[in-house]
Formats: sequence, structure tokens, C-alpha cells
Amino acid sequence: MHGARDAAPLLALLLLAPLAWAQEAPAQPASFLAYRPEGDTRDALATPLAPPPFEATRLPATRIDRVGVASSAPENRPESAPAHYREMLRLVQAAEAEGAPLALVVDGRAAPGSLSLRVEARPQGAAPPAEVAVSLVLFEHGVVVAGRAHPYVARFALAPETLAVPGNASFDVRLDPSWSLDRVGVVAIAARDGRVVQSATWLPRQDAPTVQQAKAALVEHVTATWCSPCAPADDAFVLLATQRGAAGALPSDGHASYLRAPTGWLWAGLALGALAAVALVGRRRA
Repeated sequence: MHGARDAAPLLALLLLAPLAWAQEAPAQPASFLAYRPEGDTRDALATPLAPPPFEATRLPATRIDRVGVASSAPENRPESAPAHYREMLRLVQAAEAEGAPLALVVDGRAAPGSLSLRVEARPQGAAPPAEVAVSLVLFEHGVVVAGRAHPYVARFALAPETLAVPGNASFDVRLDPSWSLDRVGVVAIAARDGRVVQSATWLPRQDAPTVQQAKAALVEHVTATWCSPCAPADDAFVLLATQRGAAGALPSDGHASYLRAPTGWLWAGLALGALAAVALVGRRRA
């Protein structure tokens, strides 16, 4: 009996430890964009230069690769941020499972008041498309409104351009003086028949091009700063974007409402706590 009690703490640690390291596994990248309703005069982030790419008759609205529609009431719990997160993650993982028939290479150069960009499409897989429609959306990450930082705010969208595969195209984007170059990034989107087949995110602070070979799902979220019922889905979008997005975490804004991704330290703490609890129970029974 004493041997079983002595082995119990070790067994608990062995059972829980894999969870800690699994949480630290690198996540496959995805691309993120947050839009505001077209013509919205109540939202300081709304702009006619970056209208939502799909009709959002009800807020919030989230689509993955422009064909996967996230439920507005996942698990019948529209008020639950974790439920929205699981719904978005499910659709992203489904898109990733389809693979990518092409790779995107995005590179650029920042000059005063402009960005010069080059996008290359490289075929891969068994059935790459002969051509795709390539569009670019410029975003700002961490725009603060009313004391709160907002992720991947769509600022300017270029019209799609047909691109042969293999092939490349060059783009020039003028920067508004109010946009901070430190927060700016670009999402390149390759679509075929209305479905996004590949995306890639490039940041001016990178020291090398983005070479996106694995499928990077495109997550597009339409919300509004005045939309209180949007908060759970907004928080889920922030968490997923923090985990998967190229621009990283938002700057600290003093708000505690955002969900936080579980880390290895959290799971390790839980494992050690379980270990201590089992040891304590064993001593009491001895």
C-alpha cells in the first residue's frame, strides 16, 4: 500500500506533464484581418478604403478563407468567448487540412510614404491552379481607440489582379501619414472561384521575405468598436490572432477582458499542484 501511495505523485506528474509541453508546440501560421461595416460613421476605425470582402448583415461576422462561416452562437452560447474561439479554431483547422496548391512569396521595401511589394505564386502539390486572383490588404496592428488596442485593422485593400501560376506581380501602396509604419503589415490573398487557396502575411520589420508553403488560413472578422455583443467573438479573434498571427501580441492596453492562451508554465504549475495534492493526501492516509 505504501508503494502505491509513493508512486501516485509520480504517476500524476507523468500524466499531466505532456500537456505542458504540448501547449508550447509551434502553431501553424494564419493570416488575420479585422474590418468595420462599410459606411459606419460611429466607428473611428471604419474606412471606405478597406470594405469587408463579404456582406455582414449581422455583427460580429467571421469567415475563414471566405467560405467557412463561423456561427454567431457557437455551442448555443453567443456570450461565451471560449465557444467562439473553438468555433474559429475548428474552421481554421479544417482549412489547413485541405492543404495549399501553391506557395506565396511576399517581399517588400518601405520608402517614405509608400510600400513597394512583390508577390510570387509558386505551384506545389498534385493539382496547382493555372492562375489565381491575388489581392493585398494593408493592416495596422495595435491601433488604440478609447484606450483599447485593436488587432489587424484593415486600412487599405487593393483590387484583385489575375496572376499566372507560376508568376509574380508588383504593387505599390501609398501610406497615409496617420498610419504607423511600426504597426503596418500586408496580407497577400490568392483566391480561385471565390475561395482563398493561400494567404501570407508580410511585415516591413522583417529581414527576409515571407515564404508561405504550408496552408495559411485567412481569418476575416467584421466587428465594430460600439458593438458590445461582439465582445466575446472579438476576444476569441484576438486570442487566435495572438497564437497564429505574424504580428504577434497586442501591446498592453490595461484591459483584462482578452482571453489568454494557456502556456507551458500554466500547465506545469497545474501538474506540480496536482503532485503536491496527491503527496499531501498520501501523507494523511499514512
